[in-house]
Amino acid sequence: MNHHAKTRLRTLELKADRLWQEAVMLKWNNRCAIFPTLPASCGHHIIKRGCKETRHELLNGIAVSVMVHDLFEKHPAMLLEWLRVNEPAMYTFHMEHRNPLIRVWYPDMVQAKIAVLQQSIREML
Repeated sequence: MNHHAKTRLRTLELKADRLWQEAVMLKWNNRCAIFPTLPASCGHHIIKRGCKETRHELLNGIAVSVMVHDLFEKHPAMLLEWLRVNEPAMYTFHMEHRNPLIRVWYPDMVQAKIAVLQQSIREML
């Protein structure tokens, strides 16, 4: 991949990352999913964001407070148990996608994810 293509891909990835964060926060009404009385600080990837296959999937994100984010980074099994009990669809998604298949990222793949995220955001507003 030449320099121009890499730059374009990185630009698309950043746009998709921003849209994913926005969609996850909207999905959870900007509140921490675990402690809804707390404001959420960010969307947390259930399957690490390095996994390209699931990086921008809404089922791979949960809005959390700073405290909860730090806790789940240190103890990911706690997040999985919470999902199993409280969000079975997200738990099932995790179990089905935890072993990544996609190892190479192409601009058209990212563009498709962007379109899905934009549509999801429109539907949540």
